Amino acid sequence: MKPISDSRVDNLYASALFCYSCNSKCQPPPATDIQHLSKHVADASGELLIFDDINFNVQGSTTLAIVGASGSGKSTLLSLLVELDTSSADTVRIYGTDIFVLDEDGRVSLRKDKRGFVFQSF
Repeated sequence: MKPISDSRVDNLYASALFCYSCNSKCQPPPATDIQHLSKHVADASGELLIFDDINFNVQGSTTLAIVGASGSGKSTLLSLLVELDTSSADTVRIYGTDIFVLDEDGRVSLRKDKRGFVFQSF
């Protein structure tokens, strides 16, 4: 059996991106699309802002590092991205699906099929 040439793979990929609703070639949705993500929590003095109005997207097969000082919200952000926590104001889409409109079973299915998470303490 002959291996598939790069041009055949490219053609298969390009044809898979054809959008039948608008009759044109479309870009796939980003693997992760974050719009206006915020996290606020109640504390003794009222409300504590963890982070506010974060916007970014990540295409599939991309490696991303989230770095920052201790207590800056890195673990909280990761918990939001794998649907383990809820945010204060948000749009988080995983491959085009808004995770905060899913029920628990939908979030579990999406997490199982599309996301992985290594906990910092277990």
